[in-house]
Amino acid sequence: VSRSKFVHGGSFLGEPLVEAVLAEAGVRTVHPQEYPVAEVLDMLEQAEMAIFSEGSALHFLELCRPAPQKVFVISRRSRQAFQNFFETMVTKAAAHVFIHPMVEALMPLGWSQDRQQPMGQNASALVDLKALVGNLSAFLETPLRQHTEAEIRQAQALTLLQIIMDERSSGGRTTAEDMGRLLFQLRHQVNR
Repeated sequence: VSRSKFVHGGSFLGEPLVEAVLAEAGVRTVHPQEYPVAEVLDMLEQAEMAIFSEGSALHFLELCRPAPQKVFVISRRSRQAFQNFFETMVTKAAAHVFIHPMVEALMPLGWSQDRQQPMGQNASALVDLKALVGNLSAFLETPLRQHTEAEIRQAQALTLLQIIMDERSSGGRTTAEDMGRLLFQLRHQVNR
């Protein structure tokens, strides 16, 4: 269950690359905003296992009867934030849960003039893609193709470019000066 078409609202850098790796192994990618709720529920109820890019789609697990027995969550928030938002719900729904941690939340582009800080909770995240593919391979009990460091950096850069280019990422209230400062901070964060 992917957020790759929802980058302005939070994704992880390189998510399309991970989708491609999973597709090679026969895993279907679902973008829940493209389906009626009943159809997403039906897909999840028929699945033995599910992989989620962490976000509100995890609430589908509360509605499933039965829910997939194995659930893999790719976090884009801190461990504490995940515990506050989703952990109890996910562990009640599925017998086996694996949570892949994010490395770091990225600076969101939306900027609040009033509070002089980023707006919203939907920042994207940096994820260790090599470790993620390894963990997904173990979860699925099937070998998955690993990518080179150059391929991973390119996939992350393309996702970052999508975030920057999507006008919804900055909420329309971010001044050019604030956007420049945020882009500089974001570039520094990703390069580090």
